[in-house]
Amino acid sequence: MKVIKGGLAGVIVALCIMVIYQNADFLKTTYSLGVDFKLSDAWVFHTPELPNGVFLLITLFVGVVVGFGVTLPGWMRNKKLIRQSGEEVRALRSQVEKLKNRPAPSFSLDSETESAADESTAPADASAEEKDNQEAATQ
Repeated sequence: MKVIKGGLAGVIVALCIMVIYQNADFLKTTYSLGVDFKLSDAWVFHTPELPNGVFLLITLFVGVVVGFGVTLPGWMRNKKLIRQSGEEVRALRSQVEKLKNRPAPSFSLDSETESAADESTAPADASAEEKDNQEAATQ
């Protein structure tokens, strides 16, 4: 995979060099950009004459800055989500460790009728609310 990425990067660099070489005259041509707000002569602005290549580099730089600014909130949101998920994973792992250290419940396989009778009756130490819930479930 690294070989493919390196080869692809080499092809892209070669294409960029070819485009720059073949369009060197255009990139070296100087040009001045202007903005006229049509309010008065004082509201007309012009850039100094710069080569077209400089304008292309400025445009590329502005695009990178805008792209970074647009994706920054998502990066921050993902970082917060990852941190919260890590905390949740640690809490769940501690619960798993507690459950692993707890003794296993014992089950008796005497008969199914006894277990059915045990399920329908409430334990002696259950609260009144639990008994009411069990009675409501049986009705």
